[in-house]
Amino acid sequence: VTGNATLVLSNIDVEYDWQPTVSDGLLTSEINQHLSGSTPDATGNVTIDINVTSGSSGVVELSNLNINLGDRPPSVGALILPSDTFVPNGMTQTVGIEVTSYQGIGNLSWVALTPQIQDTINRPVLIHSLTNGSTWTTDPSGYLANVSGQWQTLNADTARMEWAIEVDWAWPPEQDVTWLAQVATIDNLYTTRVSTSTTDHERRMEITSFHLWDDTAPSDGGPEVFHNEWVAGSDQLSVSGSVTFLDVASHPLPGDVLVELENLSGNATVNENGDFTIHSQAPSGNHYDGFTVTARIAGNLESTTPGTSSRTFRVDATLPGIMVHSPLGERVEPNLQQLFNISIADTIGLDDSSLMLRWWSEARHDDGDGLPQLDEYATQPLLRQGGSEYFHATYDDTDNVHGQQISLFVEGNDLAGNPLGTGPGYDENLLQYTTLVPSPTTLVNVSFEPPGGDVLVPVHPAWLNVTFHDENSLEDIERIVVDIGQSAKLTWEPESGFVSNHPDLQIEEYSIVGEGNDVYLELAFSITSLFNPASAHNQLYLSITDSSGEQLLGTGLDLQIDADIILAEFSISLFDDPNHTPLSDDSYVTLGARLLMSGRISYVSADLPPPSESYQVWLEVPLDLPMLVQVDENGMFTGNMDALGSGLYQVTLDVVEGFGEVATDPIPVRLQVDNQPPLIVGSAPGFIPVNSTEFMLQFDIQETDAGLSSTPIPVHCQMMRGFQTIGEPVYGEAEMQISDQVSRYLVNLSFDPLQDVDSLDCWFEVTDLAGNPLSGVGSAITWPLQISVVEIRPDLVATGVTFSPNPPIFGQATSVNITLVNLGNHTDTPFTITIDALGQEVGRGVIQMLDGQQSTTISITWLPDWKGELDLFIDIDATEQIHERDENNTLVWRVDVNPVPAAQGFFGLTLAGAGGIALLICIAIGMFVMAMRFRQDEDESDEWDE
Repeated sequence: VTGNATLVLSNIDVEYDWQPTVSDGLLTSEINQHLSGSTPDATGNVTIDINVTSGSSGVVELSNLNINLGDRPPSVGALILPSDTFVPNGMTQTVGIEVTSYQGIGNLSWVALTPQIQDTINRPVLIHSLTNGSTWTTDPSGYLANVSGQWQTLNADTARMEWAIEVDWAWPPEQDVTWLAQVATIDNLYTTRVSTSTTDHERRMEITSFHLWDDTAPSDGGPEVFHNEWVAGSDQLSVSGSVTFLDVASHPLPGDVLVELENLSGNATVNENGDFTIHSQAPSGNHYDGFTVTARIAGNLESTTPGTSSRTFRVDATLPGIMVHSPLGERVEPNLQQLFNISIADTIGLDDSSLMLRWWSEARHDDGDGLPQLDEYATQPLLRQGGSEYFHATYDDTDNVHGQQISLFVEGNDLAGNPLGTGPGYDENLLQYTTLVPSPTTLVNVSFEPPGGDVLVPVHPAWLNVTFHDENSLEDIERIVVDIGQSAKLTWEPESGFVSNHPDLQIEEYSIVGEGNDVYLELAFSITSLFNPASAHNQLYLSITDSSGEQLLGTGLDLQIDADIILAEFSISLFDDPNHTPLSDDSYVTLGARLLMSGRISYVSADLPPPSESYQVWLEVPLDLPMLVQVDENGMFTGNMDALGSGLYQVTLDVVEGFGEVATDPIPVRLQVDNQPPLIVGSAPGFIPVNSTEFMLQFDIQETDAGLSSTPIPVHCQMMRGFQTIGEPVYGEAEMQISDQVSRYLVNLSFDPLQDVDSLDCWFEVTDLAGNPLSGVGSAITWPLQISVVEIRPDLVATGVTFSPNPPIFGQATSVNITLVNLGNHTDTPFTITIDALGQEVGRGVIQMLDGQQSTTISITWLPDWKGELDLFIDIDATEQIHERDENNTLVWRVDVNPVPAAQGFFGLTLAGAGGIALLICIAIGMFVMAMRFRQDEDESDEWDE
């Protein structure tokens, strides 16, 4: 701190660097403040040392210390305000203030400048902070578009702040706006001041100039259209002018404003100079009393003085009417003083000075391409006859030779600028004709193409092709007559085309084309079925009339007419046959079968159908009445009739209109009725073994009339248990083995094993060649061929066991007598029987059952090597040589093996016997050890099989 200043300490926070106690007396002691050379930092905080007079001494830190250096506030000097009106035109204006701080520039905190806009609570505020050196605005209403600031230090205590601002369209228009300046120091000294000068603000706009231009030439009195001037209908117009802010020379920026037209469509924005141009089009209708177009600024800122941007003009959208009186015709003879006479009428009047006849003569003006072009046309004044609407001029076209062209059009416009609507060239000229020099027409060649080759048949067109030569080209021909004889003629004239003088002679189509001096005629004509010539042969003649007169031309063509008809195609097929296979003579059909009879009728001379109304078609079958059928446009007919008997099936034709006849009677088809269905008369085998998976079925079908097809027969079978179906259906195809009145078929069927099944029901899809389906057994799922399923397998079991000796004795050979019974069908196949004891086979034998034998006994020798109780396992058919009904053939028989009797002990035996016994004892011990080990292993594994 420098100078004589009073320090005011406020907001002091005391922090201790020791732990105080109550006895220190800090809260009740006076504090002697000693500044130790400390100065405030940039935020106004200072740290000083304080000695406490009582208690323990220490250092106390003061924070948030505000030091106010004196009490004189800053002052606001000059306010900088522009003299130009503020408008949103993208330009920046400079505003600013000069401020003085009596404690120095560094003591200033911030400055602000606020326009005192009325009727708003959200005025924009321009702010500059000296604390952090930043400039910003508070502008919640969006009055400002861009703001930048510059701080300038003038001396040690005075500075200037300037803001460059660009106002936006939201800034409201207002006059004499004062500005509020504010400045504050870092020690909260504050000063405000309101400016004595003011600023003006404007955003409303006006159109300051307005012009209407007619961009379509010619225009009445010049291109700009003034009040009540004439404009032609649909002329291209443009409206131009300037837009400025209200009572200000400044203008808005491009894109900021849109100028629209009223009563005409169009709009545009201004350019960089504030000018606009809008292109539009005059109305297409008449406005003889005036039409007003107005330009206005879109939006709510339009303040143009009424009438400034408005123009009223008159519109004539009606083109002048033109009628040519001479020369007339497409072909005109040349003349030295060829007269051009025309009437031109217009509602508002013609601009006589603009009317000119432009004429082009091919021989005189053409540059060689044969096309009239604007720079090739000659000009003749078009003169009005008195005050009438008639105008005339003369020209010379004698240079042209025959066939050359003359092209005429009229230039000019009415008072509104509407053109007469004619121009140069063949497409736009007013009048075009060909120079005519008379010359007779000659016949070059002719051809005739009747529909029947050389014969004309009713309703079908014949083509006549003729080539003429005329020096004066097609335009010289006035009439062509085609005479087919007996006063039947076809006549062509340019105005009416071809017409016929006979009601039953008709024109289908024609073409007559001129290419240079050649004329090509293509004519298609036909006769109706009622055309009845006195003679079937006629000569065809042509008659031509041109500028040189009439010529009769002979063609040398002989025209022959034939209307006789025949049955061209006929077939009979079964109605439900999708392939419609035709039936031939002596084909068989079922009784009452629905037959499809179809055919086609045509002319004898041409493979073409006659008109359906000219004849009738009847279908006839035995035992039924004839049936009339309809025929289509192609001569096709179909009819359905039932086969009720054997005999002739035929078509009858009858001509009911015209001179034609049926040339040949239709050939009938003989059919035979077969009402006897095929039958299954035998089948084999009679049964199926149980558990079978394949079955070969043979069956015989009797068919005595139509016969059977050699194609395979579908076979469907179903396994049955009583009335219940088992499993899925079985399908196969039976092949024919023998073909005769009784035919034999064979089919191989595969299925799952037949178990718990009573029968196999089979039915067949069979029809004879006449279509009769199979009847009787095997004809349907409800009437099947039923084959029984029979059990034929043997079933061998052991029913009893005896021993000899009984009970068995340890170490002695024992006969095991086993009684066997066959519970099923007989089998003579030998089979093996084994005996197992203690997990080892101890005996085996083979036996065969004799024919008719249901039980037998087999004896197998067994040498017991174990004393006490044990189980013998007797396995019947151990090697599975026989396929049995029940394969579980093992019998378990418990037996008690006795020891050797005492009378024959060891000491009573001879030496040899003792040695043998000793050997047996050793073997027994070895077997015992093995048996114990085997039993131990078995105990650790699964249970023994019984």
